[in-house]
Amino acid sequence: MLRERAIQYLKAQRISAEALMESASRPGNVIMEYKRLVRNAAMDEKTLFDLENQLRITELSAAKIIDPWELITEPTIIKNDSTSENFLISIFGLFLGTFIGFIIILFKEKNSGLLYEEKILKEIFKAEIFEKINLNKEIYTINSKDILNNEIFKKYLENNMVFIKSKLLSKENINKFSRLNFKDINNFSVINTFDSLQNKDRIILLTSLGFITKEESIKIINRLKMMNKYVEGIILLES
Repeated sequence: MLRERAIQYLKAQRISAEALMESASRPGNVIMEYKRLVRNAAMDEKTLFDLENQLRITELSAAKIIDPWELITEPTIIKNDSTSENFLISIFGLFLGTFIGFIIILFKEKNSGLLYEEKILKEIFKAEIFEKINLNKEIYTINSKDILNNEIFKKYLENNMVFIKSKLLSKENINKFSRLNFKDINNFSVINTFDSLQNKDRIILLTSLGFITKEESIKIINRLKMMNKYVEGIILLES
């Protein structure tokens, strides 16, 4: 039994040796063809790998384009247009603000006696407001600087105007007014007493809203009335 196994082993070794000798004796073109096939197989495998990666990238890009966002909840669509509602709220707010402002002005006038409305000032003196001047910005609201000086002062009043002022009006504002409208300061003056008034004099009141009281206004009117005079026009000064 052992002898047979040894014979079988030796036969297998002989066959292996013969196969090795046969492969060594193969022609060179067979070996080159084998190497070429192995190289082509490796290239094909790499090409397949690249194509699979490109396909995966293309599929991901297509998925992003088709469904970029996904809503978590259904959107709520408002059926009623809120434009008209907002417009009504704005109108109501405007009227409410105007009403509150009017109440504040009445409260101030009642408690302080100061006049904050042009309409009331005009009614008390029965005179028109010739001009409203912003002294800091040098802005003439009603007409213009030329109209005030050339038409009202020179033509209408014939340069016979005499200026009076309310008690609370500052000297600084009066000086600004004179510099704006009179090249020669000597042609401008504000009187404090009425005993020097002449028949030809035309009275103009210089004041500001909130800087003259109703009581002071009535006193000015009564003093002028005793001299057969009255305020012909009012100039409001704003700082």
